[in-house]
Amino acid sequence: MFPISSIEPKGKPTSSQPAKSKVKSSAPSKAKHRPTPSQAAKSKVKSSLPSKAKPRPTASQPATSKHAMIEESASPSNRHSRIKRKPITYEHDLDDSLIDEVAGSKRRRSEKKKPVDAQLNIGKSAKKKKSAVPIPILDFDAIQPLDKASPLTSFPETGKCTWSFDNVTRVLLGQFKIDQENQTVTEEDETFLLKMMERSDIAVVSEGLFYGSDTSVWDLGFIAARSGDKMFHRFRVFEKRLMHQENFDSMRLGIRPKPVPNVAHEQHFKHYSEMDGDTAMKIEDYVRYLHTYNSVQDQKSNDSSFSCLNSKGDEMHFDVSSQSLYMIDLDLRKLLPETFEDFSRSFRLPSLLPGGKHCLMNAINVEGRPFMGPNYYQTPPGGFTQFHQDGHGTVDSGHLCLEGYNEVVMLRRMDEAHKKHALHFLKCDDRREGSELKYDALYGLPHHDGEKPLWPDQQAIDKCSKFK
Repeated sequence: MFPISSIEPKGKPTSSQPAKSKVKSSAPSKAKHRPTPSQAAKSKVKSSLPSKAKPRPTASQPATSKHAMIEESASPSNRHSRIKRKPITYEHDLDDSLIDEVAGSKRRRSEKKKPVDAQLNIGKSAKKKKSAVPIPILDFDAIQPLDKASPLTSFPETGKCTWSFDNVTRVLLGQFKIDQENQTVTEEDETFLLKMMERSDIAVVSEGLFYGSDTSVWDLGFIAARSGDKMFHRFRVFEKRLMHQENFDSMRLGIRPKPVPNVAHEQHFKHYSEMDGDTAMKIEDYVRYLHTYNSVQDQKSNDSSFSCLNSKGDEMHFDVSSQSLYMIDLDLRKLLPETFEDFSRSFRLPSLLPGGKHCLMNAINVEGRPFMGPNYYQTPPGGFTQFHQDGHGTVDSGHLCLEGYNEVVMLRRMDEAHKKHALHFLKCDDRREGSELKYDALYGLPHHDGEKPLWPDQQAIDKCSKFK
């Protein structure tokens, strides 16, 4: 993941900060090195020869290979003629399940002509071939640290971008100087940026690439007027709770809180927990929720209650001072087309966008390729996204922060074993008492219901740093 920020983060978030928003777009490329879903299509090969159905080969008959079946399907056929083909001897390197599938398609056409016991025998033999694949158990003690990262090359000195590198966090920051006189990125800076994005051992953050935007099409008033009457179904609710340190330890490590002196209970912390289930409301109602939140934070109003109707017409009630609503995955191109056009026009490296020069889908038309963004997100302080890898690790995603800032924990690009090892630390499973958390940060969805880990503590992050 390559965060792209137009505002340099300053300070930590407070309860008085305004709602923040971000736009997220992704282009399919190499596996992403952030720990944040794709679907794989199954393919089946079936013979479509419209000739008379044949029974499944018996023990006395040689099996027909899958290659022969495919050839039959591709060859020209005649409904009124019968074609005799010499049987091909079964080869051991063919997939048994595939042959069963092909034979099964023909078997269904001749079910009425076969005796019942023959059908039952076929069913039993097919079941015997299916076996569960054992899942290998990783030995975390045997995992070695990753190879040492090679040093960075010298930075370009074009005068149009200032480059800096933090050796501790391994974050490369590029601050582009784009103004009215210079609205493009120099070829030298762009080449260097792309090479750094290919590196697996650093994170790349840039500023200034989003320039010249028409702020009116990003205004909440415009969003409400343009698509406010649309019912949107992707809101997550986060509830604020006041917790003590021993409560955090209990949740993070799965232990019972130990009795402590009363003085320790005088200190408590704000903690937001994600509630199960998506919430649906009209976009204009969400804009009204944000206005109510800002009024309470600015002390212009003492009324923190908010209510609206969901998609079923039921009334919902929220307290903006203790409940944070996070809008996720809003399709910018479909619901806010003017905003999408402004985003595409104002981003100074369009080659990085979905379908751009550096996107693997650039040879496919817009309607033909899978949707890769950009998506629009907005939330007051409190909303967050759990550990995940976009597209199950098959895409590189870029995040553009328009207001506020994001706190991010990113892992470098690495193999499956090291990913699981890092998440073992970050979920604090190495220190938990009892069973590990069931949350799957690699192939699960970050906003699905169920048990999820807390934000990692400093000890967990330090352990990961030793293996970087």
